[in-house]
Amino acid sequence: MAYRLQRSAKKAVRNKFGDNDLFLFMQFPCSEYEKKSTKFKLSTEELFYECMIILDRIKENPANASIWINCLWNDLYNDFNDPKKEYDEDDVKTAVTEVVLCVVCCLNEFSTTYYNNLNEILMSQITEYYPDYHEMFDLYLESVDYLGENRHCEVITTYMDSRDFYSDEITDLIQGIDSPDQLTITQSVFLFAGLLDVSLDKDFTSQSKLADLIGKVTPFDTESIRTRISELQKQHQKGNFSRKIIEDVEKVAKIIDEHSNLKNNHLREEYLL
Repeated sequence: MAYRLQRSAKKAVRNKFGDNDLFLFMQFPCSEYEKKSTKFKLSTEELFYECMIILDRIKENPANASIWINCLWNDLYNDFNDPKKEYDEDDVKTAVTEVVLCVVCCLNEFSTTYYNNLNEILMSQITEYYPDYHEMFDLYLESVDYLGENRHCEVITTYMDSRDFYSDEITDLIQGIDSPDQLTITQSVFLFAGLLDVSLDKDFTSQSKLADLIGKVTPFDTESIRTRISELQKQHQKGNFSRKIIEDVEKVAKIIDEHSNLKNNHLREEYLL
């Protein structure tokens, strides 16, 4: 699981996204199963985070989604089922299905063959591993009715066509709580890119070497940094930085400006203009 959120993190996520239509859609069915579960309780904040990770991954690289999504239910189950915890098996299966079925309900708003194929794959996993999913599905459909079908359709289609990546925003939000003065992974990448005057273009910069360097002087593990560099390279190539990433570049540019106005200008020219 990406994170089991602590109380402070849940509060921060709810404060930022609590009125978001996607969060509101997930809240009703999630609260019902959170109440019923015993040792493994998936909160709305955690459900929202896990679903956005999946949706953002689909949005970021749609060409590969039909590959990794074939093992999504198993991957989530293995993530959630911590061997160090005495979790109830049924609770873990329920939580996994909550996430997968929530993604299905979001992608179901699209009429394209691409999204229909993804949904068929996901539904086959649900029927195999959680055949009594109908009650849960009814709760999600009821939640869509509460929100309004048109409103639900508009919010998910608009999001998947946007430059926003909520999962990145939540990750940075959590990191900020754990260490408020520590730069996030994204900010650290741009800080090094700016100070070293290197491009994030993969034709000019090695992901692994840059990640290894950043990993030596930050608390983040090298693989997480390398993955983030890869994501940023793809977004930069498409000219598709989210508002949050632009804010991160602005923050780093101000830090660099205290030491080198020239390097600050180079960073702005490369990623903001």
